[in-house]
Formats: sequence, C-alpha cells, structure tokens
Amino acid sequence: MHISISQPVKDSLSFYNSTGNYSVVLQAIVDGNFKFMDVFIGCPGRCHDAAIWEMSPIRKSIVKGELKICSGCHLLGDSTYPLESFLMVPYKDNGSLTPKQIKYNKILCSTRAHVEQAFGILKKKFRILKYIDVHQAHLPKTFTLACIILHNIIIENEGHEACVISEEEGDEAFNSENSFSQLPTASQQREEAKNKRDAIVTLLTT
Repeated sequence: MHISISQPVKDSLSFYNSTGNYSVVLQAIVDGNFKFMDVFIGCPGRCHDAAIWEMSPIRKSIVKGELKICSGCHLLGDSTYPLESFLMVPYKDNGSLTPKQIKYNKILCSTRAHVEQAFGILKKKFRILKYIDVHQAHLPKTFTLACIILHNIIIENEGHEACVISEEEGDEAFNSENSFSQLPTASQQREEAKNKRDAIVTLLTT
C-alpha cells in the first residue's frame, strides 16, 4: 500500500511514484482476521514490490533459515512478487492457462484479498494515512506503525466482522541454525516452488 506524503526534503525523486505523487510503501502480511502479522514500512514510492520484498527483514530471515515456515504452509502474494517455495503467486496469464491454473489463480486472489481489505480498514479508521503532511521521510513510518498497532488492538478487542470493507471504501515459526552452505541453489529453489504450486493446483481440482 502506498501512503501519500508531502515532498521529502532529501532525495525526493525516489519517493515520486508512478501516479505522480510522493509516497512511502507499506508491505504487510495479514491473517484471515485482517490483523497485521508483519510489516515493512518506509521504502520510497518508486520502489517495485519485488525489490521491497527482497529487502524485507522477514524474507531475509526465511532465506537464511533463521525463520522457518511451517511444513505445508506458505505466504500468498500477487503477480508482482516472485514465485518461491514459501511464497505462492498466480500463474502469469499468457493466454494459454489451463482451467486448473485459472481456478488456482481465482482461489489465490480471493484469499489474498484479505490484505487489500485490511489496508482499506486501516485507511478508513486512520485517515491520516491518506496523506501524511511531513517533510522528513522517516516520520510516516512511525505514524503508520502506530496506526497498525492500534488497528490490531481494535481487532483483538472488538473483532473484525463489522470492519470488513473493500479497498474502494476506504503460525508457527522457530529458529534454525542452518547456514548458507546448506541452502538449496537458486535454480533448485525455483524448481521446488514450481513443483509446489503445481501440486496445489492438482489438490484443488481433485
């Protein structure tokens, strides 16, 4: 989610996004109750989603083996993210997708919509996030994080049922001592991710 800000004093060009506004980016992992489980805030608006994901602390922890995704589990991302064994994304629609792949894409996208709805809830509750009028680029990160903490507290105490809106309106993990030398190669990881996604497609259509 892009959070509009006023023109930063330093390096303003990096914060000038494709819509012609200055912004910082909020990358978030959201659960089925619209609670924010992990956030990475503050990358300049010009950054691509895939680049932000690659820089994010949670991905680095997963890749290094410091944080382990539970067996059989994975994160969901949209098509701007790379396919990885711990991150499932839609098949690219090249005009020749099979019916099974189309069904998989629909299910993934409808499930991943929770994050879009969580963004909508967040912006509706905390209207400061529609435009943060500060010139220091680090302050929007602080404001946004405070709003997210309050959002989670509200969800914890009041539930989410009454908060479900569209964007237009508005786990187990454990430490590991794996070293880099034990990690699979990039090509092995890509192949594992492809095989996992294909297996999910088969599972959804049986």
